[in-house]
Amino acid sequence: MNKSVIAKFIGVFFSLLVIWKVNDVLLITPCIEQGGVFQFEKGLCVLNDGSLYTTGFEMPLVILYVVIGFGVSYVVSKLIGKLFKGE
Repeated sequence: MNKSVIAKFIGVFFSLLVIWKVNDVLLITPCIEQGGVFQFEKGLCVLNDGSLYTTGFEMPLVILYVVIGFGVSYVVSKLIGKLFKGE
């Protein structure tokens, strides 16, 4: 298998991990701190009284996910590529 393909795969994997952690910190943790339950199927935070909790920056997060995905994937794949060339 081509070494650049492996580097890109590792970059994409790390970008998914970073996006997962950002989602946890910016959406799920505030929901739990407000006393709600995050419904993963619908992507909603339901408080104990049945109302929906929103942080107000859910839509900008989509753009942030794209930027993080491309940025982390690019940087990690370049670093892994340099490690492979150093062998």
